[in-house]
Amino acid sequence: MKGKMTWESPSNIALVKYWGKKDNQIPCNPSLSFTLSNSITTTSCDWEVRPHSSYEFLFEGHPNEKFGSRVEKYFNSLKEELPFLNSIFLRIDTKNSFPHSAGIASSASSFSSFALILTKLEEIIEKKTFNEDSFLKRASHLARLGSGSACRSLFGPACAWENELFGTPIKAHPVFNTYKDTIVVIDQGVKAVSSSQGHALMNNHPFASNRYEMARENYKKSINFLQKGDCASLGEIMEQEALMLHGLMMSSPTPYVLMKPSTLNVITKVQNFRKEKGIPVYFTLDAGPNVHILYPQEFEGEIEKFIKDNFGNFPIIFDKVGDGPNLKDFELF
Repeated sequence: MKGKMTWESPSNIALVKYWGKKDNQIPCNPSLSFTLSNSITTTSCDWEVRPHSSYEFLFEGHPNEKFGSRVEKYFNSLKEELPFLNSIFLRIDTKNSFPHSAGIASSASSFSSFALILTKLEEIIEKKTFNEDSFLKRASHLARLGSGSACRSLFGPACAWENELFGTPIKAHPVFNTYKDTIVVIDQGVKAVSSSQGHALMNNHPFASNRYEMARENYKKSINFLQKGDCASLGEIMEQEALMLHGLMMSSPTPYVLMKPSTLNVITKVQNFRKEKGIPVYFTLDAGPNVHILYPQEFEGEIEKFIKDNFGNFPIIFDKVGDGPNLKDFELF
């Protein structure tokens, strides 16, 4: 038995941040995110059932030892839960439509795409029966075991991660179904401190308990604002959460700074533009220097002109809220 498949899976941008985790990728607080549309990972897989397991990992068509080591560790950790991984050959080739390791959640889109492949293989080889909902929940669970935030990339337009095992889709007000996210890429380099290292620093953080309590409150409020279509109130929480995330980094037992001077410049100009024009445009940051600028589609023309005029010297990704992953190719031989 053998075959091939290709999945496209999106990144997501957290509105309420997940920062700090327990064993087995269990979050210390709930989180909420928008699923993106254009910032995606495309992963192709050739597979064949064999007596023993072996893997081949490519990143953008080339061997990548660091990447391959992480994915192989992930696959090996799942052998008890997915017995077919003990007797299969997998060739994985993955590529991103955006800079990886720079704070645009490439691990979320990558590991969600791997989880989709594994769930499809489980369906075929282990003869499991899934409907669409149970398939995505299973993939979300498996994605979480590779990268916590990856569990939120399986559902759109918005996804909550309150259940510790998998993400849950959130029905949003129609204004958010066409919401725009324009990403100003301040720095395409690899972050000095990985997200995994950052999460670990929360274990001894002096503000950890206060942070988790505030995150739970912001989560509850954000769900309400998301369903009511209250862009301004949701935007205020988004900005607070972004600055709190980076404040936690800067006040960690081992402090570090991922924002750049240009990050602060973009933030200031977005805030000033909002006050001047009275338009509900807000920013958020992931665990990196790049700035996500979020706004309703009805203001697209004016806001995109502002972005191009002020930040056109940086690479810009014009993205929007999306519906989730997509199976692009599937064949059995």
